[in-house]
Amino acid sequence: MNQIIPPPDRRRPVVMIPLLRDVFVRDLVQTGFLAALTESYELRFFVSRYVTDRSFEPFASAMRPLTLPGKWSDLAYDKVRRLNNLTKWEGYTGIISTDILADLRRKQPDKILARVLNYRKLGLPQLIYPLGKAFLRYIWRKSDYDMGADVDLILLPLSMRDFHIDGLTYWARKNAIPTLGLQMGLDNFSLKCFLEQPDYVAAWGDLSWYVLRLLEHYPTNKVRIVGAPRFEIYRDTPPSKQDARKRLNLDPDKKLILFCGGANMPNDQYLGLVRDAAASGALPPNIQILYKPHPAAMKPGSAGYVDLKEFACDVIRIVGNDHPSSWPKLADYPVLLAAADALISPYSTMSLEGAICGLPVLSLLDLEGADNNWQAQYFIHMHIYFDRVWSRESSSTDTFLDSLHELVALVGRPEVAALARSTARQIAYWDEKSFSDRMIEFIGDIPHKTLSTEAQLTPIR
Repeated sequence: MNQIIPPPDRRRPVVMIPLLRDVFVRDLVQTGFLAALTESYELRFFVSRYVTDRSFEPFASAMRPLTLPGKWSDLAYDKVRRLNNLTKWEGYTGIISTDILADLRRKQPDKILARVLNYRKLGLPQLIYPLGKAFLRYIWRKSDYDMGADVDLILLPLSMRDFHIDGLTYWARKNAIPTLGLQMGLDNFSLKCFLEQPDYVAAWGDLSWYVLRLLEHYPTNKVRIVGAPRFEIYRDTPPSKQDARKRLNLDPDKKLILFCGGANMPNDQYLGLVRDAAASGALPPNIQILYKPHPAAMKPGSAGYVDLKEFACDVIRIVGNDHPSSWPKLADYPVLLAAADALISPYSTMSLEGAICGLPVLSLLDLEGADNNWQAQYFIHMHIYFDRVWSRESSSTDTFLDSLHELVALVGRPEVAALARSTARQIAYWDEKSFSDRMIEFIGDIPHKTLSTEAQLTPIR
């Protein structure tokens, strides 16, 4: 294996990575990216107290807690973060503030009045949100993250909104350290506004690339398509439908619909409709529903919780045979999707994963039952589902059964599978190069403080 080491008169370049969530750790480790990065770089990590997954530790040359120096504690920071969540995610409230800030920064004040007139909810949060951001800017000016003068690049796993990332970006720019933002999870460039803009951004696919170019004004040499770390598990050849169903002990002759429950959806209402329709003979013939609960809806009392015993019937099967300890982990998802003929999901990445695997998709948009689902229409990952040959949608439980019949009619059509896959690649691109290879190449092309390119490194065998 080739190993790259610096010449004797130069040290290994240092990459600092803040880890804020377990899901970021999982994606960066499972893709092999951290292991590949250590071949040429020294890795240091800022670690949030929320991170419990320690699988990144073998790759670390140094670690420290991600906290604010001085009198600004994580607790005070969390209060502002909760204020952000309150104002940003309560329906339209708060989004207007983000949009107005974006329009001001993009020098488009003509749009501000139109936004104010078009949004339904205006009130106190519209004042609180900008004040909270001004408060954070004051914190950043007074803070020093003290990560060391020898850091050459800061790799920032991006989320919808995290003030630590904005603070680190601000600090890095003040100290002339380049920053590379990496699109993770549901990070959504079409909705959010960068409070502090990273110098470079690694995007999932074409749509994110275009949004960054058009709305954030990134030049072409500072934004690059690298694929989605979350979906690297689908790069390997999946099992055949027959083998996947054998593993899951499923009927090989049924039309199998994988129903992925939502965290805040009325999942029990949808399952009740299926159960009652099966009893009355109103379901399409020869179908079976395989229900997968949402990880955030497994505890009694949670918004999307379902008492699975109430829905046991011949038509409804539960992933893992009703036993929580055997419910699938992320690595099992390719098997689940290989076994399925179609997918039902709220507007989430599961719908995108179904499209990656060539499945027709029914997306649930329950406008009355879940206030936040209106945002699905604006998420860059989701809006491709509207008006597609391979996709159907249901806006309420009243239209669910009719949409289910339409979904079943799409099963087994090769042109539907081909269109689903090609559309998914607009969002999460991949080819013969892995996510890890593309990221290493991108990082090597970024001028570092110590080493500007890989040409300054000496490869040895």
